[in-house]
Amino acid sequence: MTSTDASDVRRAPGDHPIDGAGSHGGDLVWLTVLTAVLVAVFAWPGLVRGWTFGVGPDETVYLWWTRLGVAEGISLVGGRPGVPALIAAVAGALGAPLVPALAGLQQALGVSIGLASVVLVHGRAHGGRPGWALVGLMAGVFAVHLAGGYVANLAFAATFLAAAAALARRTRRGVIAAALLLGGGGLSHPQFFLAGAAILVAAAAVAWVLEPEHGWRSDAGRVLVALAGAGLVVGVGLLSMLLGPARVSVDTSKDGFLRRAGLDDALTRNYLFRFRESARRFAPWVTLPLAAIGTLQVHGFTRRFLIAWAAFTLVGVPVGMVTGWFPPERVMTFGFALPILAAQGVTWVWERTEPRRWLTVASTLLVVALVSLPALNTQRSQQPFMSREDLAAATLAGRIAETLPPDTPLVFVVDDPDRFVTFNATNVANIARAAVPAERADDVYIFVGALDDLLEGRPTERGEEEFDALSRITLADIPEGERALFVAPEWNLAPSPFVDDRLVSWQVASTSTGADPAGGAEVRSSVPDPRPLPASEGELAPSSPVAIALSGLAMLGFLWIVGAGWARWTFDGRVAAVASAPAFGVAALTVAALTLERLGVPLDGWWGPALASALAGLGGYALRVVQGKAVHDPTSQVDEAPDHEHEHGGRHDPVPDP
Repeated sequence: MTSTDASDVRRAPGDHPIDGAGSHGGDLVWLTVLTAVLVAVFAWPGLVRGWTFGVGPDETVYLWWTRLGVAEGISLVGGRPGVPALIAAVAGALGAPLVPALAGLQQALGVSIGLASVVLVHGRAHGGRPGWALVGLMAGVFAVHLAGGYVANLAFAATFLAAAAALARRTRRGVIAAALLLGGGGLSHPQFFLAGAAILVAAAAVAWVLEPEHGWRSDAGRVLVALAGAGLVVGVGLLSMLLGPARVSVDTSKDGFLRRAGLDDALTRNYLFRFRESARRFAPWVTLPLAAIGTLQVHGFTRRFLIAWAAFTLVGVPVGMVTGWFPPERVMTFGFALPILAAQGVTWVWERTEPRRWLTVASTLLVVALVSLPALNTQRSQQPFMSREDLAAATLAGRIAETLPPDTPLVFVVDDPDRFVTFNATNVANIARAAVPAERADDVYIFVGALDDLLEGRPTERGEEEFDALSRITLADIPEGERALFVAPEWNLAPSPFVDDRLVSWQVASTSTGADPAGGAEVRSSVPDPRPLPASEGELAPSSPVAIALSGLAMLGFLWIVGAGWARWTFDGRVAAVASAPAFGVAALTVAALTLERLGVPLDGWWGPALASALAGLGGYALRVVQGKAVHDPTSQVDEAPDHEHEHGGRHDPVPDP
């Protein structure tokens, strides 16, 4: 046993073996099957429905953040600096175009959440292989709620689960690994890092009360040390954003527009409407009772952590509903403790139906269907929020912009009374910023209203509070002086701009191969002299369903390779090491890529991302070589009961490992 870990490994009073906790020859087979199922869950909608872009409204935001951050500096999009750094690193290292790389990364992160959930409960809960496989399945399926475009949330959730599993190991290596995981994930979503810190502090507080010993070797001490290390990583990363160009301050969502317009009541109503519409997707009538029972099936730090997370979710939802400070449905989509505990609740059912195996199987299938089908049905409503036509029109506008002097405002007129105007306005702005040359993204403006009103310098008023406020704000945002106006049928349904002789028609002919991303586009613009224009370097292009699915597999494998050394250094068990590797890959690559970018290494092309990937991966492999593999830790398989007593009378799990 190495000196690094020997002093940390201690057997707590009341420790007892949990059936199925050890590593067996069939574990990796079960894990492989689980991974294949989750890959299918995230890939099949795009393959069946023919998606050529990633799903979700935030997909366009991440596209322009990455393009602008790579070209001009991540400080320009520094609110969540880890996301563009991670996207650029994986896309560049694999030589993948940005559109399929981002869509594939989203799928890979969803799978990684299911695998990280396995690590959290493996050896610390009842049910043996079927138990931890069910946890991974239900948590992975639950991740489809975040897979609707919320890449930053996906990245943090995967690393957060793996960090908790590392802390549950109760070693110095576990603390260091947790700091890396929390730090890397926190750089992707600093706000959710604060939420995760609150959950861990709550779990630490309970541990402080229940544990007979205090100090950094206690659960509470390890949590605080890991949070301090992670906070240092996140803090330094965010402070580094002060170096370089100032952050682009624009609204990327409907929520931001409403908040800036002072329409707090409308924002709160919107939050409540979204939550009411989405509440049934989480199957609370099944999940909550099972989760309550499931708290009896997990032990030690894992139990405290999951209870703290579930409590945070159940308290955070009504707080968001009452105050309007944040969308309550986003708290629910982050509440992975509920499906994990619900899966453990199923193992409680197994214990009581063990003599009647048919009843065990039937009840399991019923519960999985009741919990999973609403989540899977969510995928039917998910869709890309950018079409080929949207991209073609915005790409043509970007080519026109290249003929103009630098800093010329590029104004996209949005007048579409038949849609949700606030959402449509921000979506058009995000599409335009993603499609124009990266250095012109900050020149993009939108105007909500009629073209005549814009040319007369007045907002459009229709007697609708939200529309009228947006028209006033978007008009005030546009700088005085010369500007270039763009109108396209994809985002403007008013007929008058298309016959207005103050605008001219720019067109790009369609090609038989579809190779030109602007092919078939028509844009009316105030820029004169329409003519054929060459393609710009680095233009976005649609992908294909198969390419996106293959990209998801490639991203998952790549993250696994990058994180495997760290995972094997941290965990002694094969299941834990294999299942946690993608989460380690996310965290290590995020930290490495952002660090190199801040030091001046470009993340465009291939060599910068390749260097970041090598440093991120080799760091873990080097530690593995220098310090050796993780020692066999009894507490990684035998976890102390929170009250230092045996649960369930020392009974074995009713579904033994085959």
